[in-house]
Amino acid sequence: DITKVIRNELKAYFEDKQETEREDEIGGIELAIEVTGLAKPTVYGLVSERKIPHSKRGKKLYFSRRELLEWLTNGKRKTQDEIAAEA
Repeated sequence: DITKVIRNELKAYFEDKQETEREDEIGGIELAIEVTGLAKPTVYGLVSERKIPHSKRGKKLYFSRRELLEWLTNGKRKTQDEIAAEA
C-alpha cells in the first residue's frame, strides 16, 4: 500500500533529522553530566582544569553534545589486540 510506504519514509526522515539535531545539541552542565556520566563536581573540576570541551558566556557554561562525544572517544584506551596489531 502506497500510503504505508509514504508514512514509513516520512517517519524515517523525521527520525534521522531529529537525531542530527540532537548530535548538534548545545546545553548546560546537565548535558555534560548526561553525556559523560560524570558527577557535577567532577565536570566543574575538568572545566577549571580546561580538560573538557566547553564554552563560557558570562557566568554560564555551555557544552556541545558532539564535542563531548568526540572528547570521550579520543580518550579511549587501546586493547592489547589493537596494540599488537599496530606493532
